[in-house]
Amino acid sequence: MFWGITGYPCAGKGEAANILKDRGFRTISISDVLREKLREMSVPVTREHLVELANFIRERAGNGALMKMTIERIGTSNTIIESIRHPDEVLELKKAGGKFFFITAEPKTRFERIKERKREEDPQTWETFLKHELIEAGKGEGSGQRIRDCELMADTTIENNGTIEELKQKIDKILLEEAGKHPEQTKLPEMYNRE
Repeated sequence: MFWGITGYPCAGKGEAANILKDRGFRTISISDVLREKLREMSVPVTREHLVELANFIRERAGNGALMKMTIERIGTSNTIIESIRHPDEVLELKKAGGKFFFITAEPKTRFERIKERKREEDPQTWETFLKHELIEAGKGEGSGQRIRDCELMADTTIENNGTIEELKQKIDKILLEEAGKHPEQTKLPEMYNRE
């Protein structure tokens, strides 16, 4: 199986990917590919540089280019791709046979999670958080980030306002449903074979 996962900052997409990794999936983030490119160019890996490079690649090679690069790097068998930011990336994912999942959580919940993780580049005030939200959501056109448009293309939306255990239960339920649709796959994690 081949999935793409995204959501707004601190919605839980990283946690979802970790849960899936524990279930036997390989995971990669489009941001990982961008980080690698920045290091090759000897450019500091900052949020601003990641966004600038992503926009530059999309403008030069097309809005689905980052997804194509990521798929070429890791393949599609039992793979989870994170950090999808543009609807054309979703289209490339689906063209390659993937399903797209959107992780969502209430803004206040996400802001509390951001404060807890204490990353230097994260917004420190509610007002700054809301400004970042608008940038992440995008404007519905062009090569920049357009998470809101991606959300509208989701095959499944997973609400993550609760605990990690609740998120695990939701993901396990989806995994079992999806496994039933793909019995021909032989590399499925052991849990798929449970009754």
